[in-house]
Amino acid sequence: MHYGENAVRASKNAKYMCKICGQSDVRTLEIDHKDGHRANKGLKNLICLCGNCHNIKTRQSGLEKRLKEKVIKLGADSRKKNVPNYIENEYVAIKNLLKSLYS
Repeated sequence: MHYGENAVRASKNAKYMCKICGQSDVRTLEIDHKDGHRANKGLKNLICLCGNCHNIKTRQSGLEKRLKEKVIKLGADSRKKNVPNYIENEYVAIKNLLKSLYS
């Protein structure tokens, strides 16, 4: 998908390198939306990633969403004490990892 001038700027700002692993083979680079919303094509929302890191980020985002859904299905808010520790710990760990990688 083509994202226009902001995609080119995001790539240039990243010096045509993946912002996570530093891969510089332009044939593998892709533009990702930090917030996950394709309609948000603002420069601050676009990041240059290699195909591998983009795939990993997408899968982690999906995992975070599934974990959040599990918490909701248990009828518990993540701030309440009755959330099983393993779910809360996994959810917090993934959320923090994503925040550190893409902020």
